[in-house]
Amino acid sequence: MPLDCLLVFPYMLHDDPTQKHLRSPFPPLGLMYVASSLRNARYKVRILDCTFMPDLAEAEQIIRSTDARYIGIHSMVTLTKTAVALAKVAKDAGKTVIYGGPDPSTAPEKYLKKGAGDYVVIGEGEKTAVELLQVLDRGELPFDIKGLAFVSGEGSITTTFPRDLERELDSVPLPARDLIDNERY
Repeated sequence: MPLDCLLVFPYMLHDDPTQKHLRSPFPPLGLMYVASSLRNARYKVRILDCTFMPDLAEAEQIIRSTDARYIGIHSMVTLTKTAVALAKVAKDAGKTVIYGGPDPSTAPEKYLKKGAGDYVVIGEGEKTAVELLQVLDRGELPFDIKGLAFVSGEGSITTTFPRDLERELDSVPLPARDLIDNERY
C-alpha cells in the first residue's frame, strides 16, 4: 500500500551547537500527534525525523523517492531555511507541500510566497490536516476548512477562519511514537 503522507521534521542536531553539546534534542511531538490523527482517518503516514542526519542530502533523497502524495513540513524560525529547502525538493518531485508549526502559523505568507508551499496549517494541526487531505483527495478546494492558508486562483493568499483550540484533550489520539527512533532521544 503506497504512503499517503510523509511528515518531515527538518531539525538537525549537528546544526544546533547548544543541543549538540548538551545531547538533549527534542523529538517531533507535534508531528507525532498529527500522524496519529491521520492514521485514525486511515491515511498511511511516515515521519522523516532529520534530527540525527549528518546533512540534508539523505532527507532530500528520501523526499525525492517517496511515493507519498503529500509532504507535511514542520517549521519554526530557526528551521526556516532547511524547511524551505526540503519543500523545494518536494515540489520539484511533484508533491503537494503542507507547512505547519509555529513560524508558518504566524507568517503563512513567508512560506506560501517564497517557500514552495501549497498550504499552511495554522495552529493545531490534528483536525486541519485530516480535513485538508480528505478535501484534496476528493479534488475539492479547501475554502471551508478552518485553520488554513493557501494561494488562491489569482495568486492572493486566502486565510480561512481560525480553528478553535481543542478543549477535549482526551479526544486527541496519543502521539505515534512508533514512527521515530525513541531510543536515540
